[in-house]
Amino acid sequence: MFAKLFVGQKPDISKKELRRWHSVRLKKNPYKGDKYGLYFLTSELANKRIPTMFDTGSNFTALNWKSVKGTPVAKERKLLKQKWQINGAVGEFKPKRYVRMDRVYIGGLALDMHLFLMMDFENLPLNNYGKYPFAIAGIDILRGRDFILDFPHRKLYIDTKNKRGNSSPRIKR
Repeated sequence: MFAKLFVGQKPDISKKELRRWHSVRLKKNPYKGDKYGLYFLTSELANKRIPTMFDTGSNFTALNWKSVKGTPVAKERKLLKQKWQINGAVGEFKPKRYVRMDRVYIGGLALDMHLFLMMDFENLPLNNYGKYPFAIAGIDILRGRDFILDFPHRKLYIDTKNKRGNSSPRIKR
């Protein structure tokens, strides 16, 4: 996978070359508090828009339970609690579960049958310690596509072709 970062400099790739690439506008953290200089995408899940931090250092994508409130996925947490109570474990309970979702959009990319780690971010100040819907998009959302992070212009460019050269037909414009 080819990754290029532009920090404080003009990209050396022409607009013509980037024409076939998918462009995503990066946003600042929408929640109150420290911004930490991080940029966000938007995820769409069951007609909900969720602030999503793009983390190139993460191999997986995670959602908090607040993000799926009111969706069929929310019942997974209840099942997890029931199973935990039946097993008789003691101590502080932090429910975590992997869930495969039929389709979700992250930064305009349609992800079919994508695996998410469902958890609370109770130690993360970015979303007020788990009080608001929040997602972390790991590098797995790119599925082998090349990408360019252009920080001066707050843009993420994603190649529409994967590493095998096949076009990806599921990019939402």
